Amino acid sequence: MKQLIVILILLLKLVVVSAQTDSKYAAYKKSLTKKNLVIAGLVVQQSSSSLVEYKWWWQDSSNAFHFEHDGVFNNYSFGMDKIGHAFVSHLCYHAIHEAMTWAEFTPKQTLYTSIALPAFWALSIEIGDAFSPYGFSVPDLVANFAGIGYGVLQHQLPFFKNIAFKLSYYPRIPVYRLSSNYDDHIYWLSFNMHNLLPGIVGHKWPEVINLAAGYSIEDYNKGPIKREFVFGIDINLAAIKTKSKGLTAIKNVVNLIHLPSPGVKVTREHTPQYKVFMLN
Repeated sequence: MKQLIVILILLLKLVVVSAQTDSKYAAYKKSLTKKNLVIAGLVVQQSSSSLVEYKWWWQDSSNAFHFEHDGVFNNYSFGMDKIGHAFVSHLCYHAIHEAMTWAEFTPKQTLYTSIALPAFWALSIEIGDAFSPYGFSVPDLVANFAGIGYGVLQHQLPFFKNIAFKLSYYPRIPVYRLSSNYDDHIYWLSFNMHNLLPGIVGHKWPEVINLAAGYSIEDYNKGPIKREFVFGIDINLAAIKTKSKGLTAIKNVVNLIHLPSPGVKVTREHTPQYKVFMLN
């Protein structure tokens, strides 16, 4: 039964990818085009992700399908995992959208694929969790869909591009464990003050400098966990002009990462911490 579900999920993902070709594509199938590269990349990514999910969650699991509710923002990570779900899907949406825009797919193909693939991926992970000790988490899936939804909102209503959803992750120790080192995550909302401030004030504000507010936690592995709020400067890479479509796509995806910049961290238990480079 598990193997059948894996195959069905994989087929659904591949159907979504293959549906983005059109009749004009057939004339160019013998040449290595940008569309070839993007389609091949999406097929490899979706196939490998399904196989990895199977290896990690399902292969040796004997759990029956079940649900789990962990408290959302009052759970074991004070909501960091939920924001992480939202950010990963948001990042996937934008990465696919930028790649397909670079490859000159139609706007509809680009939009629908950028929504469908991260959504299927998120759903497949929750199905995997449902057969593991974790359980199917509806709040996790809602967070994933919210991340995708905000990406869509940014493209449909460009005003929201002035408020970017970003991540900074710099481990205190040289061990990269995104799903457990929540102390080292900061999730940011970065505000484009050049566009948001009115009149001459906004005009004079440097395009490359945003103001940002972030959320994190402290002592995740030691306890008791404490919430942290972070405020600082953010570098707006989108303001850097380039005529290259490829560099524009790369720049826009990298811009979802908050680069080390001056900031202040505030918690109830400590005096504010000022840092020239806010890492974690």
